[in-house]
Formats: sequence, C-alpha cells, structure tokens
Amino acid sequence: MIELDFIPADYHRRRLERRRWRRYGLLLALLVTVMCAWNYAQSEATHRIARQLAEVRRQHEQVRIHRAGLERLIAERDSLRGRQGVVRRLSRSVALDAVLAELSQLIPPSVTIRELSFDRWAATPAANAAHAGTATTRPAEGRRGGYLRLAGIAADESAVSDLTAALAGSPLFADVTAQPQADGGQSRRLAFEATCRIQRQEGIGP
Repeated sequence: MIELDFIPADYHRRRLERRRWRRYGLLLALLVTVMCAWNYAQSEATHRIARQLAEVRRQHEQVRIHRAGLERLIAERDSLRGRQGVVRRLSRSVALDAVLAELSQLIPPSVTIRELSFDRWAATPAANAAHAGTATTRPAEGRRGGYLRLAGIAADESAVSDLTAALAGSPLFADVTAQPQADGGQSRRLAFEATCRIQRQEGIGP
C-alpha cells in the first residue's frame, strides 16, 4: 500500500529544526546549571578557607600576645631575682635598716626624695665621666658594700649641698656626688640625683 504524504516538506524541516534547537537548549541549560553549581561549590570552599585562615590568624595573634606576656613576666622575674641578689649581697655587708634610719635623719626638710635604689656595683657620676664607654665601673679593691642612688627635688642648690655634706659626714657613706637632673620644666624646684658608696659596717656579714 502506498502512503501519500500531503504535508509540505517545509513543515517537516521546521519541525526537525525545532527539535534540534530544543535539544541544544536543554544541553545549554544543563551546562549552565553545572557551571553554576560548580561556581557555588568553589565559592563556598573559598569562604570556608578564608574563615579558617582568619581563625588561624586570630589564634596566632593570641599566641603572640600570650608569648609577649610570658616574656614580660620572665623579664620581671629575672629583674626581681637580680634585685633579691643585690639585697642579699648588701645584707651581708651592711644593715639596710641602719642605712634607711641614717638617711631619715640626714635628709633636710627642703629636700624630697622621689626614688631610692641600691646596687652592688654602681658607678658614681664622676666615675661614669672618667670611664665613658665602659660597660661597668667597679669600685676599687677592698671597698666592700653597695652603692646608694637618691633622686629627688630640692628647694635650691644649697639644699642639695646640705644633703651631700650630711651624707659625706656620715660614717655609713663615702664618695658622695650629686648632679642636677632635667625635670621637663614642670617644677620650679631643683631636680637632682645623688650617688654614694655604702661603707661596710664592722661586725656584719662574713
């Protein structure tokens, strides 16, 4: 039996083209969907890595802060140990309570002491000038004891002179020197620093 097709050939051609374009459209939509999904996955991975990196940086900063605090505490501990050693060595040569009691009697009323420190080996200002460039200036052999440094303010130069004269006249102190210090112009009184050697007291220590 012979079948006759009365549909125009152009209709069949257009229908085939429409089918072909539909397939192309589906493939293109599938490709776009896959690309969008891949891009989303990559974006999420990038954000996750960025968050992890920020967390690592935050932890590193905390570790750095804790390490700096630990180093500061270690430095303070070493400083305290050094000061304890100075006090122990001084205690074998001088009685600190006697030194402080003597100072309380020698300081004139017109002088205010702001800072007081002890040191086993400390150079006087004159010795510093004579030994400029050296790391440490030690007292002469046979001079046992420590050094006392006083920093404060006085009414005028005569008050500083009275203090140095009183220290020099005491049997506990020797090599007394004093020099003015800059105070930044915040006070009309005279800022000064005095240094003296503490004489070793007989009968104290080995």
